[in-house]
Amino acid sequence: MKICQQCQKEFKTRVMINGHQKNLCSRKFCLDCSPFGSHNTRDITFYKESMDTRTCIHCGVEKKKDEFGFRSGRVDKTYSMCKKCANMLKVQSQRDNKKQWVEYLGGKCKICGYQKNINALQFHHIDPTKKEFTIGCNHSKSFKNIVNELDKCVLLCANCHFELHGGLHKDLLDKIMRPCC
Repeated sequence: MKICQQCQKEFKTRVMINGHQKNLCSRKFCLDCSPFGSHNTRDITFYKESMDTRTCIHCGVEKKKDEFGFRSGRVDKTYSMCKKCANMLKVQSQRDNKKQWVEYLGGKCKICGYQKNINALQFHHIDPTKKEFTIGCNHSKSFKNIVNELDKCVLLCANCHFELHGGLHKDLLDKIMRPCC
């Protein structure tokens, strides 16, 4: 009798399978842990322990499977990058996109010239009836589609944008529409 390296149970070295006598002397695992004919040549102990973890391809850290997102179409239905790394890369991509869009519109507020912090700059549609989508919510669109929408906008700082929508400065609209010097 041999002892299974996985479950620590004893198993016979000779058994009948499909009417044929099979020799199991060279096996490390019992038929419950490694069914006959399954051709699993890996160390099952390592395989079963690693089934609950995986290594993130971005940070290289081994983490539990619940720290990875799920998607259909994959054999194990988990992404190869952990949620933390995927989120970090998504945020960085969105920041890079906004920087590119702000530079396309001149890089500063059209009214007051503010340009210290890119987070305070917003996209204002000159004619809201021609607005197809909100630029800040569409990071997945192509740059060509974004540029078409940016051409309908001006870049404003948050203060000027709120004042414009609040009706405090009706003359701001005329200032926006005037061509730049």
